Amino acid sequence: WADDSYVELFGSWNSWKSGTRMYWDGTRHRTSMQLRKGQSYTYKFVVDGNWCHDMECPSIDDGSNGKNNVIYVRNRDNEVTMVHVSDTHMLHEQLCEKFPLPPGDVLVLTGDFCSWLGNPWEYDKVNKWLGSLPYPMKVVVLGNHDMTHPHGRENYDSWIARYWEDPDFVAIAQEWLPNALVLDSR
Repeated sequence: WADDSYVELFGSWNSWKSGTRMYWDGTRHRTSMQLRKGQSYTYKFVVDGNWCHDMECPSIDDGSNGKNNVIYVRNRDNEVTMVHVSDTHMLHEQLCEKFPLPPGDVLVLTGDFCSWLGNPWEYDKVNKWLGSLPYPMKVVVLGNHDMTHPHGRENYDSWIARYWEDPDFVAIAQEWLPNALVLDSR
């Protein structure tokens, strides 16, 4: 919905009695509320006076020739959902448009998110993408295409060898990816 739309969220948590106003945060409409863990809820949006559901989220028939979205609020005390993505080679945005990532608690991005030699602009783009995702925790394990080094890349073989020897490499990658925790895979 457009950033200037008036959006309210209605649902079964209060028997559909009143809506909760959603506010534009610069990227999407958001709101926050406390829901009971271990419960399923149905919900729908009112956007500029028109009822609608989110076509990208799970939905069920609302009994009136329409759809309601459905959400299950897990008991996070004993459940953790990890989502794993690898070898995106700078196609992460296109892949996620075609195959939306499922909800989860932890996103793990392993190996080869860069197209070839870990250019700083690739790290910047991946970091912005990671920052836009709703996962509370994001973990990155670097692959051989993600290896970059501030001392240059004049010879790929010697450059790769430096990666394995340089104790600062992961610290550099972590500095370039502040929206994730970078693990050392050596």
